[in-house]
Amino acid sequence: MSDFINTIVREWSYNVDDGMPNVKNPLHVIELENTLNEMEYSRTFIRELLRNLRQEAKAQVIAKTLKKAKEKADLGQTYSSPASKKVYKKGEEGDEGESKSELKPSKEGIVASNKIKEKIKKIKNPEQRKSAILAMKLVDKYNNARTNDEKRKVIQAMADSGLFAINGMGVATNKFYIDPDKTGLNRKLIGDDNKFAKEMHKAIADSGIDMPVRGSRTGQNRFGPGNLLGKVGEKGGGKPTSSSVEIEETEKGGVIVGGTEFNPTPPLTDKQKDKRREQYKNAGKTDEEVDSLIRQEESHREWNNKKIEALKNGEVEALDIKDGDGNIQDTATDEGRKGAIKAVATRINDRMKALLGDDLNKEGMRHVKLALNNFEKAAEDYANGDITAEDYQKAQEKLKVELERNPETKASMPNLEETFDAMENWSQGRHTILPSASNFPVGDIWSFDPVDLPEDATQEQIAQHINIMTSSHGLTSIKEGKGGASQSKNKISQSKYASYKKKDGTEVSSEEVSQDLVDLSSSNYEDEWNDKDPQGGIDRAERQTDELMEKYGLSDDEIGIIDTDRARWKNNAKRYAKKTAERYGISEDEAEKLLLRRYRNHDRAVSLMAHINNETVESQGFTNISHKYKTTKPNEQEVDENGAPRFEEDIDGNQILDKRGKPKPILKRKEVNDITNGSSILACMDPKKDPGFKAPYGIPNNVRASHIYSCENKHSS
Repeated sequence: MSDFINTIVREWSYNVDDGMPNVKNPLHVIELENTLNEMEYSRTFIRELLRNLRQEAKAQVIAKTLKKAKEKADLGQTYSSPASKKVYKKGEEGDEGESKSELKPSKEGIVASNKIKEKIKKIKNPEQRKSAILAMKLVDKYNNARTNDEKRKVIQAMADSGLFAINGMGVATNKFYIDPDKTGLNRKLIGDDNKFAKEMHKAIADSGIDMPVRGSRTGQNRFGPGNLLGKVGEKGGGKPTSSSVEIEETEKGGVIVGGTEFNPTPPLTDKQKDKRREQYKNAGKTDEEVDSLIRQEESHREWNNKKIEALKNGEVEALDIKDGDGNIQDTATDEGRKGAIKAVATRINDRMKALLGDDLNKEGMRHVKLALNNFEKAAEDYANGDITAEDYQKAQEKLKVELERNPETKASMPNLEETFDAMENWSQGRHTILPSASNFPVGDIWSFDPVDLPEDATQEQIAQHINIMTSSHGLTSIKEGKGGASQSKNKISQSKYASYKKKDGTEVSSEEVSQDLVDLSSSNYEDEWNDKDPQGGIDRAERQTDELMEKYGLSDDEIGIIDTDRARWKNNAKRYAKKTAERYGISEDEAEKLLLRRYRNHDRAVSLMAHINNETVESQGFTNISHKYKTTKPNEQEVDENGAPRFEEDIDGNQILDKRGKPKPILKRKEVNDITNGSSILACMDPKKDPGFKAPYGIPNNVRASHIYSCENKHSS
């Protein structure tokens, strides 16, 4: 009964004027009765509860907590608190009255408990109802815990009950689920990224208890650079910190970053272009290649200036990389780069331990654990000068293959790739940062390279200049495999385009191409999903798409619209028609027609956009690395550290058998990277015609989304 009393007292405290219930105050007693009646307790229960609370009135000293009441009381005086049902006499408490620091009641927990209580009434299945009541009691016990030890015991009971789960530690989004099959309750009833869920995640992290996880424990951005370096979701963790990139301004209006000087590069003059033609011709380039290289250099100079301005304005912040003592590592220096490798390797290992818990020690995880430990040791040895950069890189590559291969850690790789790439750059001596919030959306990491070419350049300098222009603009987008689809307007904003050559021999100018792509990626979408004027918006969007299709001389077939697309439009239109009708105050039939037009325009616009982009893109202010892992050819079985052949296992180390009952061999894998360079190899768009849709109105999850894949520059050899 103690738990129920404490729950009621706290609910009562929210309904009295000063938040301090007092049984000596007649108005407070009336409010208590009202509270109990609203909670639908029986009259017998209410009378018994009031009798117990009146016992508190006999105490000479009452304070908010038992500890404070004892401090106020003189020797021999009686004392109590609203949360305690007993009265103690100072000096005669014994073990019962031992003063301990009491935890404050969880207001969010009380709200969560009440939500369960309201839903229990509607559960018809007796077994589910029984489990739901148990879930409510456990939440109540958590609310009533007075010490950290009591709270830890309740969290352990929650974990053991099998009724609760989390979405995993290590991300800003916190979910605390109830098992819907066992309880008949909505999975997200009490913990859908609300205050109670966040409170529970912190309590679970502090307790060190392994709460069951729904979904991946290592995916969903848990190893994103910010979450990794900020220890988000770990005991003692917080938020990632960042610092402005240190620079020194030059007299020429440029900056010095990590010892490398970057000066503004104004647009090429006609005289400079003539000189470039001469220089590039001498380097063996054709007229078409010369024209393309000049356009690429102009693009490179433009991005160089944008980066300089962002650096000078203090707009570029790098995530802080701290060693074990909290010292920030400066990757502009050789010592700082080595220190960063050591610090980040330790962080990756520690975070994997925190997220996987005891499972990392299971037999089926031994190869991952060994690779993690070898990687951390290699990073330390490299930082201390005991091994070469190549030796360190081999340990990193081995870890990446093991993480990608293991089902428990595979989900971490899409986020870890950019951190691993930064670490490889550091081992190569390149000043590279992990931006906390990039001014250039497709830049997962930044590296710094010089840009200009002297007028009296030697052949070697010309060749080096061409190599820099055709290998890196300093901003790198990192993907694992195909990667997730993202907004296309970010890629368009950092790309330069040639003219579009139509089938009839006429051209659309590069300036028009750029503007048309911007319109298709933004304003066309805004009209398509215009809530203030839905009919007028879709009219404008369709009209613009039709006009651009005609302008570029293209048909639906030529941009990849197929019958399965048309079937999907109809299905989605039916699915979301009812709620859309309610939203706009129209009939379901009208809503279905509106949605059908929207989905049709969406697919045509995103496909047209990708087609034009891929035909005309000439240079980009970013590079892209897609990391892929493939079985070596010919197929070769992997071996362990002792040379014994390896077979597939579950997490407990039991061999997984094929249909014939034989162990499945593990084949050797290697990393194969697909890299764009912003010039000769570009990031083309694969349109995401089915980006997923948000209920209840069927709005696309992303604006004109596309995947990246590498393609040859059609305007340069």
